[in-house]
Amino acid sequence: MNQTEQLVEEYLSNKTKLYQDWYKGLQQLEEDSDTELFAPPSSEKGIRERFKIWFAENKERLREDICIKWGYSGKKDQFQKRSLLIISISVDCLAVAFLIPATNTITTATILVVDDYLDELCSHCSLK
Repeated sequence: MNQTEQLVEEYLSNKTKLYQDWYKGLQQLEEDSDTELFAPPSSEKGIRERFKIWFAENKERLREDICIKWGYSGKKDQFQKRSLLIISISVDCLAVAFLIPATNTITTATILVVDDYLDELCSHCSLK
């Protein structure tokens, strides 16, 4: 098992860390000199709500890149391990199509898979 698979397995077993790392990675406040630091949501629930907002804002683009171009519905059952599906989505879809930090593609893909966002996103896909 390589380091990326180990990280995904850690996220799969610790959703609090998953959501905290997603939030930290998405914000990248330390690198932006024009942004003032502010307190992040204090709970996993608060960060989950932030993810829902991010998902709603990016839903159509996610559908285009993951469901239509990549063919998620037809590919998802080909992966024997969820960690490999997550890594594939991270590399093949999110890293290429979205302007999110490379370190955050794993957290984003993990949330999309384990919290059933992708099944919701691609539920009407005719490419099954």
